Amino acid sequence: MAIGSKISLQRLSYVIYEHPDVAKFLTFAEDIGFEPAAKSENGELFFRGYGPDPFLYAARPASGGAPKFHGAGFVARSAIDFQKACNVPGAQLVDVSQRPSGGKMVRITDPNGYFVEVVHG
Repeated sequence: MAIGSKISLQRLSYVIYEHPDVAKFLTFAEDIGFEPAAKSENGELFFRGYGPDPFLYAARPASGGAPKFHGAGFVARSAIDFQKACNVPGAQLVDVSQRPSGGKMVRITDPNGYFVEVVHG
């Protein structure tokens, strides 16, 4: 990747995990100070904590029954950087209407299968 095409990310915004028992995690999350922010139609729970982001943790029902790290979301430094992320081969724009964040998001899968989500707006 040429220097001019590198994506500049402002910060880590959130992490995504799959949980075998999302209800059990909800109790734990509230005990450690996470605040429920939203729930999607597919059962994904979003939690906010301290900081500028609308959520910092996404908990999904585990598809295979085992806990799993799924990926992380990063804030693009600018609209230009977001567009650079959209241009990465295999990048997919994702509908974020059920998330508490709004804006736009593109998902890039890294070579090990983890999601790198880049958000802007």
